[in-house]
Amino acid sequence: MQRRAVIPLLLAAHALDPQCHNPLFKAHWFGEFGSASVEATGRLPTLNSDPMVHNGLRFCPAYNSEASCCSAKFEAVQGMHYDYFRNHIFPSKLVRVIQHRESVMQVMETNEYKEAPDLEKEQYAAAVEGFAPVLQPELHAGCWSALLTYAAGMSCFACKPDWMLYVRPHCPPKCNEVVRVQVHPSDCDELWVSCERFGFVAKIATGLAAQRVK
Repeated sequence: MQRRAVIPLLLAAHALDPQCHNPLFKAHWFGEFGSASVEATGRLPTLNSDPMVHNGLRFCPAYNSEASCCSAKFEAVQGMHYDYFRNHIFPSKLVRVIQHRESVMQVMETNEYKEAPDLEKEQYAAAVEGFAPVLQPELHAGCWSALLTYAAGMSCFACKPDWMLYVRPHCPPKCNEVVRVQVHPSDCDELWVSCERFGFVAKIATGLAAQRVK
């Protein structure tokens, strides 16, 4: 009931054609705000100016034959951002783990390590070995896949004409700003099931390394 109460405020904030003006995707709105002009030459494809029925959608097939804000042309933009997550953002996380491991291994070159008692060297070895599970594909691949599915779902959120039913605006004072997307708890639970093991070993590795580097 409270969520529906803010809808009139959101509509007033957008004034015209609010359905395809989700603030989370403002960079992809059609033309100028409230405009029905054609897309500028050389500009990337944008969301529809108003909900339209399209078929042949491959990135967000759930919106085929339904009035939505997405089109086949705009799917190229959605795919570009999806590929950025898949090929850059998530792989960079593993690169950081590898770099962290290498920095911890450099401790072996210090005089402090060479003079350390056997017990501390054993603890240090355990910290280094703790990175191995984090880098095993069988542990992180499922989590990465689930996160990519979530990223794709959020990209398809741009297609929803009734997006205002699924967000929490910063209202007042800025009713045209979204501060929270209302994700169903079951979606969060499903994501955690896929990432729990990876999160567990990552937490252990980080804790062990932090203790040894102090």
